[in-house]
This record gives sequence, C-alpha cells and structure tokens, in this order.
Amino acid sequence: MGEAIKEGVKTVTLADTVGINIPQEFGEMVTYLKANTPGIDDVVVSLHCHNDLGLASANTIAVQEYTGLHVQPHKPIVGNNCFVHESGIHQDEMLKNGSTYEIFSPEDIGIERSESSGIVLGKLSGRHAVKVRLRKLGYEIISDEKLRDIFSRFRDLTKQKKRITDADLSALMMLYGDEISSKI
Repeated sequence: MGEAIKEGVKTVTLADTVGINIPQEFGEMVTYLKANTPGIDDVVVSLHCHNDLGLASANTIAVQEYTGLHVQPHKPIVGNNCFVHESGIHQDEMLKNGSTYEIFSPEDIGIERSESSGIVLGKLSGRHAVKVRLRKLGYEIISDEKLRDIFSRFRDLTKQKKRITDADLSALMMLYGDEISSKI
C-alpha cells in the first residue's frame, strides 16, 4: 500500500467485501495500517463495509474510535447529522411526534440525543421550533404578534449565520427587555 501511495494514489479504500470482520479486529487492522504504512496520512482513507453479519455500522464506529478517522456527518445511522432536523416542517412534526421522521430513535442505537443530534436552528427552521427553544431557555412568548416579530429578527440572523445557537437567541431576547415575559 505504501508503494501505491508513493506512486500517487490519493485514496485508499479498506474493504470488508464479505462482511466477516468484527469491530475490534477491524479497528485494530486499520490502526495497524495507519501506524505502519508510509504516506498514509497524506491520502484519504475510506472504508467499504458490507453488512452480511449486521456489523457494518459497528465496524465503522470501531474504526472511528480506534483511529480518530471521522465518519461523514451525513452517513446513514452512524453520522453525526443522522438525527438532525433543520427544516421547519420536520421540526414541527418531530416536536409533536418523534417517530414521524425517524424510523428509530438515536437512543435505540446508543446515541444520546443532543444539540448535534436533534433540532438545530437555521434558515429553514419554523416559528414552532424557535418558540420551543425559547421556552427551553426560559422565555415565555405571550402573543403571536411578538413571536412574529422575534421570528422575523431570527430570520434576519440566519442570513448572517448558518446555525443559530442558544446564546444567539438569548442575545436576541435582550433586545426586547421587559416586553417579553422574562425567564420563567
């Protein structure tokens, strides 16, 4: 493999074509190759896992844990963005019924739902998600008119930032002073 890299190979794919590897062995194999293959840090290392024994996801996670190689964020089931929802219609339904857009929950496969796996606020988010997040932060929006105004300012902020954080929302709420029912 080192010779191939020396000759100009840009991507090395490690394949488990018949799906027989188990997580510990696969993780150790990739760790060994990373430690003992000249030039491997200068190329893309990819994995091609088959799921014959149902271990493709587990093998992928093991390699990530053993080596620090990262799974693409949008990789089904194991990617960090697998359970992230930014679209307003998705967020609204997820807040009402979590199973609407997820065939299983992240907890079902050992992933803890967090800000990086759940509702993220951005340009596609709707009023309901913003209102729920504000409530989580301790703000109670009394009128629909105020919510429309807050949401308008939120939308303006999304033109400047891809993701809107809780700190961003708190700063936005400071613009309203005592107009909004403060922290509940």
